Amino acid sequence: MDLLDTGKTLVLLNGVPSRWINCRNGLRQVDPLSPYLFIIIVDVLRRLLQHPTLSTSLNHHLIPNAPCPVLQYADDTLIFLQCSRDAILQTKHIL
Repeated sequence: MDLLDTGKTLVLLNGVPSRWINCRNGLRQVDPLSPYLFIIIVDVLRRLLQHPTLSTSLNHHLIPNAPCPVLQYADDTLIFLQCSRDAILQTKHIL
């Protein structure tokens, strides 16, 4: 909570600083916890997308009955799906 409660920022407009703004939600960009939280969240997303009962129509786009591939690098996530309305709706529901 100290990380969230102690953050302050200001805006420079034409070189003139505004008053201080208290940051109460989210993590700062340089926060050391950000990469670890990202890893946890993307792992949960991958598991949900490849879970057999939650994602019945989310299959590999080339290999039938294989789970959809999820590629992740840095802060990018690519999800490869078959092109179908059900797959899009199920992905939207999971997200």
